[in-house]
Amino acid sequence: MCRKIKNYIATILRPNGKHDFLTKLNDKDKILDIGCGNHSVREVKRILPECNYFGIDIEEYNISTSDKKLMDNFLLVKPEFFSEEIGKLNKKFDAIICAHNLEHCIHRNKALIAMLGRLKDGGRIYLSFPCKESVSFPHRKGTLNYFDDKTHLYNPPDFDEVIDIINASNFEIVFSVRRYRPILLFLLGLIIEPISIFQKRVYRGTWHFYGFESIIHARKI
Repeated sequence: MCRKIKNYIATILRPNGKHDFLTKLNDKDKILDIGCGNHSVREVKRILPECNYFGIDIEEYNISTSDKKLMDNFLLVKPEFFSEEIGKLNKKFDAIICAHNLEHCIHRNKALIAMLGRLKDGGRIYLSFPCKESVSFPHRKGTLNYFDDKTHLYNPPDFDEVIDIINASNFEIVFSVRRYRPILLFLLGLIIEPISIFQKRVYRGTWHFYGFESIIHARKI
């Protein structure tokens, strides 16, 4: 019951966010997490404890020993071969999560195409990345301006180009938004903005007030 309540609250706060996307999957789905740092496996396994989880990344960024124990598979690859290694995976998945990873990829389009090729028919993908407007957002600790994160490459991913690649790969767009601003967190960000300005740091709601994220859900036809 506690898990259901938490899922409900997360869905209300961030409809169509990563957590909400995961709650719509089946318990024993095979999930590929692209860029699985920041303890991502913990969130996935809290929602879908019986899922088969495969994580892939270019470094062990905030991936603890306990995180690895939760993973069914984990693959560490070199950045320049990231898209190739995704394409060479010898299994297909029910769902793929790519939360704030695309902007770190050297070969973005190749990586995206490789991800789409690893989904089963009817499989779903969740994508989130900084919006193009973020290059002109204020600079704050925790990343509000795109270039605050020195590991971000080039400019933000091109939203229309990402949509075109997905459509060309025999997928349908289930949900898409250029600047994600869920109302409750937007209001929180509005209230806390004076503190965020004064402290020059990102707080919960700051991203949503500015619409920092682009989010896309798609399903393979």
